[in-house]
Amino acid sequence: MTSYGGGCLCQVFYMLATFFVIKQISLDRSHVGLDGLLSNMAGAIVCITIGALLNEFERKTGERSRTERARELYESSIEAAKKGQKVDAHLYLRPFELTDKLHIDQAKVLAPIFPSFFESSQREYEQLLAESLEQIAPLIALGKPGEHEGAGRIMSSESEWHDAVAILSRACRTIFVLPSHHAGTIWEITFLRDSGLLSKTVFLMPSSSFAKAFDLKGHWEQASIAISSRCGLKLPPYDPAGVWFRLREDGSLAARVKDDVIGLAATKEDREPAKPDQVGRQLDTVLGRTFDEPPPLPPPIKGTPRFSFYSLLGMVFVLICALSLMPPPMVILLGGSFVTILGIWAVRNLR
Repeated sequence: MTSYGGGCLCQVFYMLATFFVIKQISLDRSHVGLDGLLSNMAGAIVCITIGALLNEFERKTGERSRTERARELYESSIEAAKKGQKVDAHLYLRPFELTDKLHIDQAKVLAPIFPSFFESSQREYEQLLAESLEQIAPLIALGKPGEHEGAGRIMSSESEWHDAVAILSRACRTIFVLPSHHAGTIWEITFLRDSGLLSKTVFLMPSSSFAKAFDLKGHWEQASIAISSRCGLKLPPYDPAGVWFRLREDGSLAARVKDDVIGLAATKEDREPAKPDQVGRQLDTVLGRTFDEPPPLPPPIKGTPRFSFYSLLGMVFVLICALSLMPPPMVILLGGSFVTILGIWAVRNLR
């Protein structure tokens, strides 16, 4: 599964918009009047609009599905806690002030042959984390359902969230913590230390690429002081490259690894997350475990898109329609470009 945005249906309309654009460019100007120009422009605008609406609809549908799954996992966690069992999920603990604050401008292709050309290039840290971990187990968090695209949200009241954190922390396979100096995060980290759960806790240090609209380094320094004085744990100095690390109960650093998972997902033009084996190796390295092949992928949730074989079929359709309208030199140029792109896709996804 790729991103948490729109799916294949909206991609088809984006490709149809591409067809209208290429059609207008390729036609002989001397034989195309104003009516033809307006017709092609209108067709492209209508297709882009429909694609954008479908993109938003499928994104909202995906959010609702993740919320429902998170609620089911929470109910399973309650039962699992009674039996001393685990649930197949990752828990995400973060300060609410950082929600939708850590953005990065993702690289994108500069030609309208890929659907991502029409989509926003801005991605958010939590979204990329959830996409990467989804290939192994879903990411869940406390919060208001639908407030943000990323971890599935579990609603809890002010009087219940301590109990919810305790239940989920013990039941989930891994805990991810975005450190902060806020009282809620301090309580969560203290609870994890006192409950002996730091051995399965991964602390996240986002790279400076996500700090364009937020003073991430200053926030980290504040968090380090607060966590050291109130929890007795020492955070490593801020590293602009981005790090995942684990701490021992005595406050010392147990393991540290450069974050290649989110860093890779944030820069790839095809919006693909890191592959499951790469995610698993980075996660097991920081947790001090021997790497095991990840379990079978969980069923895809509704609204989760795939840039897959079906997307390629749509691209082939648009290409054939466009080539039928072009002179031979343009056919050779565009056809050669498409074969090159298809070869790159095959090497990266079929190996």
